[in-house]
Amino acid sequence: MCCRGLIMTLQEVLNEFLFQKKLAGLSPKSIEDYQTILGILLTAVGSSMPLESLSYTTVANYILSLYDRPLSRSTVATYIRNTRIFLRWVYREYGLSFNPAKIKVPKSPKKIVHIYTDTEIQFLFSCIQTSVPRITARNSAIIALMLDSGIRQKEVCELQKADIDKERMLMKVTGKGAKDRLVPLGYISSLFLDDYLSQCPYSNTAYVFVDRLGCPLSGNAVRVFVNRLQKNYLSIYLRISFVIILKQITAWITYVKTVIAVYMTLAF
Repeated sequence: MCCRGLIMTLQEVLNEFLFQKKLAGLSPKSIEDYQTILGILLTAVGSSMPLESLSYTTVANYILSLYDRPLSRSTVATYIRNTRIFLRWVYREYGLSFNPAKIKVPKSPKKIVHIYTDTEIQFLFSCIQTSVPRITARNSAIIALMLDSGIRQKEVCELQKADIDKERMLMKVTGKGAKDRLVPLGYISSLFLDDYLSQCPYSNTAYVFVDRLGCPLSGNAVRVFVNRLQKNYLSIYLRISFVIILKQITAWITYVKTVIAVYMTLAF
């Protein structure tokens, strides 16, 4: 362990870790998540603890305490994963009395995801009616895009008009890790989008979706109106429904290609 690491407290080490993550270009949301989750670790073991005093037993006891809290198994796995990432960085930079590779992250249980039926999708759209027609049109366009293209809440909020290519029916979205990708724009989604944009009075803004005052829509605003629909109709399920359906279509296309290939081989 370097001399500087000997006199540093865990809080000081965490501050340095977050600073380095900012320098690496992590998004503010990722930094905030690290700060929140690792703050729980420091609260449990003591933020003023000298780094040299941190032992594997201390970390192991903290991990065991997570299982006693009213947390889902996937949340516990996230806490442990972030703890290991942090401690691996500390191990490389300052050294520790133990190797964080010993920390095992439990597997998150696989959930059976419900795919919306046509009736449920119709109900979904019927629930987003408001007294303001353009807000109803906006919400309908958001739901259509999340179902049709599988984009995330954050991607919906940050979508700009310049990112939509109506000629090729594609959209450029910026996802996790600030990575850009192209996603399909479905015909029905484009109709909902056109209807909303024709009613939106804020034509000069660069963003597609705005609030009542013309400001870019926040992720919290999307969550609020989606959560109002029904407990199970969360935006994450809209995206998962898209992903599962896409996988099923891809598998079917692969099967058809295989059948055609076999037929062509036998025929010729």
